[in-house]
Amino acid sequence: MALAMGMSLSFFGDPFTTQVKKETTHLISTIRYLYNEAAVKNSVRRLVLDIDNQQYWYEEGGEEYFIDQDIKEEKIFKQKEKKSQLEEEGEEVESSEFARGEEDVVKKVVLNKGVFLKEVYVSHQEGPLTAGQAYLYFFPHGQTEEALIVFTDEDRKKHFSIIINPITAHARVIPHEVEWDKLDEASEDQ
Repeated sequence: MALAMGMSLSFFGDPFTTQVKKETTHLISTIRYLYNEAAVKNSVRRLVLDIDNQQYWYEEGGEEYFIDQDIKEEKIFKQKEKKSQLEEEGEEVESSEFARGEEDVVKKVVLNKGVFLKEVYVSHQEGPLTAGQAYLYFFPHGQTEEALIVFTDEDRKKHFSIIINPITAHARVIPHEVEWDKLDEASEDQ
């Protein structure tokens, strides 16, 4: 009986590896879709990775946003001319004008049991987030941000990492944990 169980496990593979491959494939497809949609629709998109609730979805924004990397908290500012115009008219300007996307192609995804978001690093952050929400932006001119998304199993012993190229949004899957401060080294190993 044990022999049969061992043979079936080796034939079908490790359950975590199977599930994480499914999850990373879906996430990479979502990233490519948002990258293309931002360019085609000429508007900003962002992927929201909710680490606390182990889920992700996308949101739609306007035509132009700037990410200020000099401040610790994430703040997004509309184009200066538009902001000035609204302020002159006496209207209040919101710091973020994103709304949940309505596309049927990309729906809110809750990660399958046994696969967990461990941490997310995006280039506008000072370091990786292990709780809360991380945002990966996609811009109309065909760029995104460099990002590192690390998945783990329940015991936090097995890891898979996804590195996102900021120019092409090409995703590289690495079957181990990549540390955010060694991202340049991991990117060079391609």
